[in-house]
Amino acid sequence: MILDALRESKPPFSPAQVVQEYSSLLDRYGIHEVTGDRYGGDWPREQFRNRGIRYEVADLPKTDLYRDLLPSINSARIELLDHPRLFNQLLSLERRTARGGRDSIDHPPQGHDDLANVVAGVSHLLEKKRSEPFFFAG
Repeated sequence: MILDALRESKPPFSPAQVVQEYSSLLDRYGIHEVTGDRYGGDWPREQFRNRGIRYEVADLPKTDLYRDLLPSINSARIELLDHPRLFNQLLSLERRTARGGRDSIDHPPQGHDDLANVVAGVSHLLEKKRSEPFFFAG
C-alpha cells in the first residue's frame, strides 16, 4: 500500500467548502466512494451524495483501526508520506485501559488524530480488500 495523498482542514473552515475540495480531489483519482465515521450525523453523507460520492460508515471504531495499523507499518505493508503532522499524530497516540479492563487508543487531551485516523482507516480497508477472494475466469 502506498499513501499518495493526504489532506487536512484546520478550523476555521466552511464544512461545505471542505466537502467540495475533497470531492474534487476524489474525482481526480476516480474515487466515487468514501468511508468515514459518524461525526456530523447525516450531513457529510448527504453532502458527498450530492456530489455523486457514496459515503459508507466505518465498520470498526478507531481503537481497532489504530491497533490493526501497527502490524502494517512494522511489516512495511504500507508506505507513508513524509508528513510531519501525520507522524506527530501517530506517535502521540495513547493506549488507555478503563476500569473494566477495556483498552482504548486515542489522541491525548487537547490533541488531534484526524490524519492518523484516515491512514488507519485506509490501511484497514486495503487489508480487507486484499484478503477478499479473487476469482479470474478467462
